[in-house]
Amino acid sequence: MRAFLAVAIAIELRERVTAVQQQLKDLVAAGPGRRVRITWVKPETMHLTIKFLGEIDKGIVEPLRASVSAVIDGSPVIDIPLVAIGAFPRLQAPRTLWVGPPSNWDSQDEAKRALELAARIDAACEKFAVPRDTYPWQPHLTVARVREGEGDAGRVLETSGLMARTHDLGTLRVDEISLMKSEMRPDGPVYTPLWTVAVAR
Repeated sequence: MRAFLAVAIAIELRERVTAVQQQLKDLVAAGPGRRVRITWVKPETMHLTIKFLGEIDKGIVEPLRASVSAVIDGSPVIDIPLVAIGAFPRLQAPRTLWVGPPSNWDSQDEAKRALELAARIDAACEKFAVPRDTYPWQPHLTVARVREGEGDAGRVLETSGLMARTHDLGTLRVDEISLMKSEMRPDGPVYTPLWTVAVAR
């Protein structure tokens, strides 16, 4: 089955992120680009991905729970401020639009603790034949994926100034981590939690 490790987001926070997502939708819809095709993430499926696992055997579900629980035991709860709208790989030709912490967050102690937690989980997953991540983990909530017309979408978003502003959307609290089963359906992905472990308080 296809699976990933993630942190769920509170309803109030999801509503604020969804409001920003709607602003992005309105901008792109009003823009001059005619070739832009975007898939917007459904609010109920928004989450913070900690580790994408890919296809895993059902037999590792419980052993993985024990392993993840062991490596996060004693970790502090982490608060991630959601104030920035960004794009991967770059704003001028975006493939992914996201909401996340400010660019200077990486230098803060909270960010270092978050990266250490993600690294420990990454190492724990390697025991189950899941390859380690090639790039450092970057916390973000994906709100859209640009399928076509990246240049047109980028020009509209860049000239709007929306991406350059600070947006006080709230704080995403990393206090629980869940194993999510992912199923692709005609109307979009469906995510089902298989287990949840708490980060020590």
